[in-house]
Amino acid sequence: MEVIKALVAVGWLGFFIYLITKRKAGVTGIDRRWLLALFALKLAAGCLLWLVYTQHYPFRHTSDSFRYFDDAMIINRYLFEDLGVWFRFLLGIDVHASDLEHVHAQLGSWQGSYNYGIANDSPTIIRINMIIGLVSANGYATHIVFMCAIALIGHLLLAKGITDMVRPGASTLPVLVGSMIFPTVVFWGSGVLKEVPLIFGLGLLFYGLSGVALRSLKRFGFTLIALLVLGVTKPYTIISFAPAMVGLIVCLWFNRRPILTYLLVMVASYFVAVNASTVYPPGDLLYILNKKQTDFYNVAHLNDAGSTVTISPVSSNAFSFLMSLPERLALTYLRPYPNEAQGWLQYAATLENVLFVMVLIAVFRLTAGMVSEQRRRYLTLFGAWVVFALWFGAIAGSTVPVLGAIVRYKLPVLFIFGGVAGALAPQAWTSLSTFKSNRGHRSHEP
Repeated sequence: MEVIKALVAVGWLGFFIYLITKRKAGVTGIDRRWLLALFALKLAAGCLLWLVYTQHYPFRHTSDSFRYFDDAMIINRYLFEDLGVWFRFLLGIDVHASDLEHVHAQLGSWQGSYNYGIANDSPTIIRINMIIGLVSANGYATHIVFMCAIALIGHLLLAKGITDMVRPGASTLPVLVGSMIFPTVVFWGSGVLKEVPLIFGLGLLFYGLSGVALRSLKRFGFTLIALLVLGVTKPYTIISFAPAMVGLIVCLWFNRRPILTYLLVMVASYFVAVNASTVYPPGDLLYILNKKQTDFYNVAHLNDAGSTVTISPVSSNAFSFLMSLPERLALTYLRPYPNEAQGWLQYAATLENVLFVMVLIAVFRLTAGMVSEQRRRYLTLFGAWVVFALWFGAIAGSTVPVLGAIVRYKLPVLFIFGGVAGALAPQAWTSLSTFKSNRGHRSHEP
């Protein structure tokens, strides 16, 4: 049976390689060799992730990667026992009815432990594994191949969307490579995990939003599909990105001043967020964040998480919460600090934080050297990322007191930021060439 699983995985790998080699080069302006190299990078990361979950974290029932896969394979058995049960889980039709209790008793991850009016996202990755399982012969390696292919499509969509917003018609390669410069994105975004559909959804979202810049209603329609994908994958990502999306659309459509627009968006979105419960009682953001923080502490205690840190409780006072944002943003984007890192994964995360700060500084410097129209276009994109990063950092920094987890949670911010930074690659190359030229002229002066 293992031989059959291996052959199936090799067969699907060959199929995806064939698709890449036969792809029309003009679609994204990227040479096939680059795509093959990046696909190989994703596959290598997916295999490394598998090794980590089998050697470093050998408890299969608590491993995110394996428990979703195992639940999917359990449900897929009902294809031959009771097809109706399989379709009910796939489509979400009355899945919590009493006649399915015997199925739920076998599953470990379908039902989330806590729910405060926000959709449970675990069934999404289980359903994806159910569908892949139809052609995988239950082989885990095949699922890795499919997930890497799905993630690569997400990277390509992000690259195409960002390029069309900033430099329509230019090659998408700089943005594509930029979206993979952070190890967190490559590592966690290449396995049988929720991060893969998250990458795909975010890539599709930017591809759809670029339709506003291109005045393409057809492309903008993909935004709705992207929001659906993100809504069933990581709902808090939509909450974090919603203000940024509003500002981005306004700037792209009306050519408004990006800085002023995003400042107004941040103020308005914060006012709406802290008062949302007056319209939708379950939408009390500060209450939800406080409860999520408590739940995360409980889970960390039950699992004896060694990297748990103390963070301030979420105040019900909007002003007090606002004053606590620097601490929460620091937790999300700067920790673990070098003196608190434990294990090679956290040491790698510390180095990644340094890379993040360095790239952020470079982005500011390069943006300052742009001409007016080019700067406006880029600030429109960069401003959207800043708003998203602030909201995402506030939410994650309020609810995740485990350093080992926060490293993985910030993947969507790093994914988009890598692409945003990649869009500056031509500007960086021009600045570097100018610097070398001026340096050469000075060296020849008497």
